Amino acid sequence: MLDEYQLEEFEDKIHTAMEFASPVMFTVWEDGFDWEYTGMIHRLDPLTKMIHLELENEKGHIIRVKFEDIVGVEVRE
Repeated sequence: MLDEYQLEEFEDKIHTAMEFASPVMFTVWEDGFDWEYTGMIHRLDPLTKMIHLELENEKGHIIRVKFEDIVGVEVRE
């Protein structure tokens, strides 16, 4: 469970990555494990609270990440 400060920090990092077209690495909690996904944010969907991420190592492959499943965000430069 993340607190409000962490959620705000994640949102700031996501917006910075989008503004400067920087790759981002998400750590996501899925099925009892932490998974790391790195790529470019393709789109944010505020209605479903999903982030569409084009994977770095698989150009053209876009995955959807639920914002609520994110446990870490790192902007790469």
